[in-house]
Amino acid sequence: GAAIHLSLRAGELWSSFDTTARTDARGRYRIDAVPTGTDYQIIVTASGYGQSHQRGYIHESDDLAVVLEEISLKVADQTASGRVVDEAGNPVAGARVNVQGEGQPHVTGSTDESGYFRLEGLVEGYIQVLAWVGQDNSGWVYARAGDEDIEIVARGPRSAPAPAVSLVGRAPGNLADLADDPAPLAGRPVVICFFDAAQRPSRHVVAELAARAGTLSEKGVGVLAVDASGAALQEVRSLLGDIDIPLGSAGDAPSQVMTQWGVQTLPWLILADDEHVVHADGVAIAEIEVIVDEMLGR
Repeated sequence: GAAIHLSLRAGELWSSFDTTARTDARGRYRIDAVPTGTDYQIIVTASGYGQSHQRGYIHESDDLAVVLEEISLKVADQTASGRVVDEAGNPVAGARVNVQGEGQPHVTGSTDESGYFRLEGLVEGYIQVLAWVGQDNSGWVYARAGDEDIEIVARGPRSAPAPAVSLVGRAPGNLADLADDPAPLAGRPVVICFFDAAQRPSRHVVAELAARAGTLSEKGVGVLAVDASGAALQEVRSLLGDIDIPLGSAGDAPSQVMTQWGVQTLPWLILADDEHVVHADGVAIAEIEVIVDEMLGR
């Protein structure tokens, strides 16, 4: 009875296949009429278990059936509990809480009057526990499934420590380490937006950048939105809704990555040239096209 969700890559995005399959008593499934010559992603979910995903490429061939690798699900018999407090240490009631982590099912909850939460149905392993309070305050911590003393401090927009020197004129790192699909960015100038998907101001700037992506592309400039909340990209896409933009992630150590790239607050815009050397940083979204033209000598 496990559910098999199939998505196919369509350009920069994943498009859900119309059919959701179910496994039989032997754990087998079949999805018909799947096109070949494309990347695929399968997400498997089942009640009482974690989730798992598999990515690959469906090659064009004469075979009428493609047999994919076996997928295993872990039993979801763990719990996690703790409190959400504000920056003064006061309990926060009504905060939304959810969990991210490899193989973790979609589990959500909320805090009671004392700020306490308890999440059930988790799989063993490390987790990231996130809390949202209203639209603009959030916090997260790393823990392990089974922990009972988790404390999350709900803060306003987070910031990273200021770098010791300006990174203009330097190549801070490899975009391939950040981008979900770095190929379209190779050899092109790029506007990079570090943001926090849990924060409304960050999402607003990402939406503004996405609206300018077409004009920037005509100038030969790519865009990349890098989430620094630590959430899985699937959750980030859900939070962004209809915003269509190439995505990346700062991974499991966002503070280190933000410091590496000179990010002083979120959201933070960086313009890099075709060798991904920083041309300008801390750019206002309203000024980005002017600064791009300046870099391109227009």
